[in-house]
Amino acid sequence: MSGSAHLPDPAVLAVAADNLTVRGDSFANTVEGLHGSWRGGLEQSYKAPEQEQVHALLTGPRVSAQALRDSTHRAAQALRLFAEGAADVISRRKMLVEQLENYGRQIHAQADPAVDEALFTSRANTLADDYRDLEDACINALDALQRNTTDAFSTYGPRDPHADVNAATAAYNKLADGRSTDPQRNLGMLLRRMDLMTLEELNRFKADNPGWELAAAPAGLDPEATKELWASLRHPEFLITALPLLVGNLEGIPYVDRAEANLLALGAAAARHGLTTEQEAAYATIRKSLVSPFQPLSRFLIAFDPSVVPPLAAVSIGNVDDADYVTVNVPGMEATSERMTDWTDAAQGLYDGQGEVDANSSHAVVAWMNYSTPGPLSTFEVLHSDLARAGGDRLAVSLTGFHTALGDGPFLAVAAHSYGTPTAGNGLANIDFEVDAAVLYASAGMDSATPDAENLRVAVDSDGNPQVYATQASADNLAGLGILGSQLAGDGRLGAAHFLFGAKVFSSDGDGVLAPTDEHTPFTGRVEAIESQGYLDRGTESLNSISKITMGRGGLVEVTGPFPRLDIEQRRLTHPQLFGPRF
Repeated sequence: MSGSAHLPDPAVLAVAADNLTVRGDSFANTVEGLHGSWRGGLEQSYKAPEQEQVHALLTGPRVSAQALRDSTHRAAQALRLFAEGAADVISRRKMLVEQLENYGRQIHAQADPAVDEALFTSRANTLADDYRDLEDACINALDALQRNTTDAFSTYGPRDPHADVNAATAAYNKLADGRSTDPQRNLGMLLRRMDLMTLEELNRFKADNPGWELAAAPAGLDPEATKELWASLRHPEFLITALPLLVGNLEGIPYVDRAEANLLALGAAAARHGLTTEQEAAYATIRKSLVSPFQPLSRFLIAFDPSVVPPLAAVSIGNVDDADYVTVNVPGMEATSERMTDWTDAAQGLYDGQGEVDANSSHAVVAWMNYSTPGPLSTFEVLHSDLARAGGDRLAVSLTGFHTALGDGPFLAVAAHSYGTPTAGNGLANIDFEVDAAVLYASAGMDSATPDAENLRVAVDSDGNPQVYATQASADNLAGLGILGSQLAGDGRLGAAHFLFGAKVFSSDGDGVLAPTDEHTPFTGRVEAIESQGYLDRGTESLNSISKITMGRGGLVEVTGPFPRLDIEQRRLTHPQLFGPRF
């Protein structure tokens, strides 16, 4: 019952609200009278070229006084509503206390103390939650009031050193416990209150909330509202150090801020006791992936999730905030953060290829290891689209964050390899804006939920065709096995390079000058054309084409298709393998 103890007296609050209204009215009326006397008296006695300026000297204070009266009325109303709600909570608490006392005196044979204790605890928690909601509503209403003049100094009573810490802790607990019914409002309460704290108060907040370093960002936030909230803060640098994991994964805020915060969160996660060998290896590899072999090129940890094993992460090659071209590269089967350096090497390969296409424009490639990928073929996970759908939801959130934080300025593209292609398809189908281009390479088959390139939210060319490109090297047999396996024993996926999907298909088999891709791997790091190479290796036709497409030069890539499409019923007749397992 401690959460609803020591509540303020509603009657005292109601009197204070009435006094506030009276004083606001009195002040405004006094200034109104002064204004009338000043102007009325001077108009009769003061005649000069500058008389209008003199006559209007009290117009500004008059307007400010009227605004102050409006503010005191709104503040008084907030206090009255709080008092009414507090009176209700106090009444319900009194009844609950009486029931508990009677229960202790009249316990009977049919009573189940365990069940009854849970019931009473739930009711007590509801009272505490209702009171916190009242506090939040009142504080939000008071926070919304703005001072309307700087013509005079304000005098305030002594500041309560615990008010901001207590209010921030209440909002923090709601978010951390998953009890928030309005995460955006509670996030605003938390960050605004912490933004007002002194360093001493921030330290007190950390002491009161020992999980602060790895408190996660809540789901269901509006990136646009979060962007505005972050921009309104006075000291975001304090919040980066006070809530690193939460700040590091807020969609809509600058990525340099997220990266700084996530680096702190990575250190905190890696320093925990009782980590598994898998976790330790993943954290070490993520940290290693942030070291660029090409100085002064920087890398940024723009997303980090240590709540799963192995952890999830996204590393940007180049500064996303300043880039003219941003590419999000989505991995496939068996890609985990334990091998994060493999995926950042692949992203580096694409980054370098883009630089050869356009050396004068800034660009960034995101190694997006931010979903749980299928295990090896022996697990058969790759034959089903469950992980692609869950990963697609996460990708859609990330893409919306890029779009919100960066606006419409940069060229935003998605590239995806192997099982990353159905993941990308689901993500691109679940956004409410268009990316500029998508490249699906070595596809393990597109999910039946996105059977056509037109289902993806991708910009179209002058002929109305979506700027969705696909390729599969002739020597890449593994991608075909994934597609066939899904059709025989999975959920019937269609290859992205298949004519029915409707993508613009380009070759990865070499053209006599550029080398062929001759394995499923995205990147090997080999530079000799006589050796086996992946899709993003230097000197390959595939890297050259993918670089052009993701830098807005897709028109320079030789493609076939898209071909005329069949409607869904025609597909069921001609390609039944695409509509579920045959065995």
